[in-house]
Parts: sequence; structure tokens; C-alpha cells
Amino acid sequence: MKWMIASLVLPLMAMAGMAHAGPWHASYAPEEPLLMDRSNPSHEWTWDITSDGFTPGLDVVTGYEITLRFSDDAYDPWYAPLEFASFDQPGILGDVFLFLVTDDPFGVGASIAGVLSLNTNGLLTVTLTRVLGDFYFLGGDLVAQGQVRVPEPSGFVLLGLGTLGAGVARTATLARRRKLATLG
Repeated sequence: MKWMIASLVLPLMAMAGMAHAGPWHASYAPEEPLLMDRSNPSHEWTWDITSDGFTPGLDVVTGYEITLRFSDDAYDPWYAPLEFASFDQPGILGDVFLFLVTDDPFGVGASIAGVLSLNTNGLLTVTLTRVLGDFYFLGGDLVAQGQVRVPEPSGFVLLGLGTLGAGVARTATLARRRKLATLG
């Protein structure tokens, strides 16, 4: 009987402490479009997902996506119409992306070191570097996916109800035994 109660109560308690989190969002945009050219070849910033409800040590990031937005300055000479940039996020392998800059948003996936950084303190520091040409950096968005662990009193309520149920069952069994003993 005890194992039946435990097999019902323990999974309910485990589920009570977990909740699915919607993604955490962080946006970054310079005060005005940032011209990336020879005089300003690199720009670094930090996204903070704690401002969207992420709690380091309690919540868990399992991955993220980054979207960067650009605009062409339209002053390209005929002999150099292309612009290239690199995007660097934490990590050693697969963390630097070289890409052709267009007016379309550019998407970047997660790095392992980036996920660790977000789980540690909710921050992700990245660097955008102009490689060729000149363009405007308009901003970027970070969307982190994961789970949130919610310390809910419902776990304690379930534990209390399970203990109460076990006690009631035990009391009912003892009462039946006493009744049978007095009748027999």
C-alpha cells in the first residue's frame, strides 16, 4: 500500500516543481543606426535575459537564436558593392560567423559557451565586426528557450496530502482491526 501511495505522490510532486517557460527575450538597438565602416569597425554589446524574468541558478536555458538587422548605406562604389561582417559569440568552435550583409535579417544559432554564459548569469556578450564595405547596424534580438523551475507550495501540499492519506488509511485499518477484535 505504501509503495502505491509513493508511486502516485512522488511523480505528482516532481511535476509540481516544473513549469514550461515561454522563451526569454532580449533586444538591443543602438540609440541611432550605427555606421560600421573603417572608422568604426567593431561593436560589442551584452544581452540580459534577467530583465525578462530569467533567474540564474533556478531557470535553465537549453538554446537560443539571435537575429541581427542591418541597412545598406547605399553609398557603395561600383567596384565594391558587397559588405561582409563577422559575428562573434562566446565559445571556441562554431562561434564566429562571416556573412554577407543585406537588408534582410541575419539569424545565428546558439553556441555551447553562450548557453553556459546565459545559465550562469543571464548575460550574453557578443561582438559584430565589419570585414568589408560599410553598412548600418540597426540592432538585434535574442530569444532563449528553456525551462523554469518554479518553487511552488503545491509540492508541499501534495506531500502533505499524501502523508495525510497514508495516515487516514492506517487509522481506518487499525479501526477495522479493533472492531473485528471486539466482535470476535
